Amino acid sequence: MHMFDQFLLSFSPISGIVVIGVLSAIAALATSWIKPELIRWIALYGVPILLAYFLYWHTARAEGGTSGEYAAWQFVFIIIWGGAGILASSIVSDFIQRRRTVRAEPSA
Repeated sequence: MHMFDQFLLSFSPISGIVVIGVLSAIAALATSWIKPELIRWIALYGVPILLAYFLYWHTARAEGGTSGEYAAWQFVFIIIWGGAGILASSIVSDFIQRRRTVRAEPSA
């Protein structure tokens, strides 16, 4: 088993929320400079869901369980983990947008 697989298997469901939240916040920082707002919004909502999907299914495959067993729980974990990532991304994105607005306003 690879070190990455062992690292993922050490996660609890709660730590999955934290990992997805942190990675999504970092992704929101990285994509905050993108000019087309549509692409920024796709990244804001798409990256956390993709990260949650990857983390869930990679962990499931590393444990060696049957896919039917994990398929029954996939939506619960992916929605909760992805929701945590979307929340973290939204907070970071909102903070960056507010900061840009404050900097753009002239001082009185």
